[in-house]
Amino acid sequence: MTPEIEAPIAIVVMGDVMVDYQYDIATFPISGQDAAILSARATLGGSAANAALGLSHLGVPTAFATRVGTDSLGRKVLEALQSTSLNLETVQFGQQTGYTITFIEASSERTMFSFRGCGADPFDLTPALESELRRARLLLLSGYSLLQQEQAASVLRAATLFKQSGGQVALDPSPMINHIDPSLRAVMLGLTDILLPNRSEAEALVGPGSVEAQLHRLTELAPCAVIKQGSQGASALTRPGWSSASSESQSAPSILHAPALPVKSVDTTGAGDAFNAGFLAALARGENLSQCLQAGNALAAQVVVVRGGSTLYLPGLDFGIL
Repeated sequence: MTPEIEAPIAIVVMGDVMVDYQYDIATFPISGQDAAILSARATLGGSAANAALGLSHLGVPTAFATRVGTDSLGRKVLEALQSTSLNLETVQFGQQTGYTITFIEASSERTMFSFRGCGADPFDLTPALESELRRARLLLLSGYSLLQQEQAASVLRAATLFKQSGGQVALDPSPMINHIDPSLRAVMLGLTDILLPNRSEAEALVGPGSVEAQLHRLTELAPCAVIKQGSQGASALTRPGWSSASSESQSAPSILHAPALPVKSVDTTGAGDAFNAGFLAALARGENLSQCLQAGNALAAQVVVVRGGSTLYLPGLDFGIL
């Protein structure tokens, strides 16, 4: 376990927790044909869950607002979460726990099929959730929570309350950003302080172009923009005068870049979520943006050398393969 960092500000992560069933194959078959499964595993997953686990791993006080089913799978998920330092008072419950079935080809190409279950239900603004939103200084949201209009409305209410309390909102747009209702997306971006897309998500938001050009366009949407570039590292740009919730001197008027660490990747699942956790943990410590980029890359590098997006944080966890 990584030693706890000194006096970090609190963070709320809001979004999905799922079980991730992963199957390694040589190549994905064409429709109607068959393929052999070479190996398989079942780990805790979900973009928000991976980020929350990463923050917990780094010793950051983190409340995880998610929805877990009351089914047998949900009981296993809750037991796994309870083995961490996460504040789970903000967990809410529904009927069926969500899951993702992922096929990973030898080329590392991934094909995913997801069932969100109760993870798609609206969040209740419970006293516990409201208390954490008023206490924390950073809120991390996932674009997946904006796909269903009722859930999106509840997330926007929470984000609005959080902003009124003086906190800053970080948004990972998710690969589904183009499927979000344009009016909801516009409201969400209006509440966003830190935007954390990868290259394809950046293109979906602002169109094609170089990283530099995309960053300049992204800062028209949010005061601080970061583009995750996988093996190419990560880059950031802020509007002039921007400061984080934990520092008065965070503005980066020119583009910053941090190279990825030279590791041999075996599975990129959860790498972007790990970057989010490392980046926000450093931001919570009051570090500058260059250090935040390096911290994000460092945790992502640890995640990609093991199979499963949460294996680094919960080694040995076994949900039983389908």
